[in-house]
Amino acid sequence: MASSDTDFVSLPLLTVSETAKYLGVSRKIVYQLLEFGDIRAVKRKGAVLIEKASIETLNLALEIAPENKIARLSRASAYMKLNRYRCL
Repeated sequence: MASSDTDFVSLPLLTVSETAKYLGVSRKIVYQLLEFGDIRAVKRKGAVLIEKASIETLNLALEIAPENKIARLSRASAYMKLNRYRCL
C-alpha cells in the first residue's frame, strides 16, 4: 500500500479479483504480492484497489526474467504455508 501522503498511485485501479484474473494467479497470491511490496495499492472504502501501472511493471519484469515469476510465486506459496502452520 502507499506508505505516506507523498506516495500517489495512478489511475486506472483494479480490484484484487481483477488483478488476479489479469495476472493469472489466485487472490491469495495477489495479497502476498501486496505484502511483499511487488505491487502498489490503496484502500478505499474498505476495498483494496491496485495500481494497474505497477501490475504492468511487474509483468514487464517477469517477461525479462521469467524465472522470477516462479521465485515470487514460490515465495508467496511458502509464506502462506508457513502462516497456515503458525495458526494451528
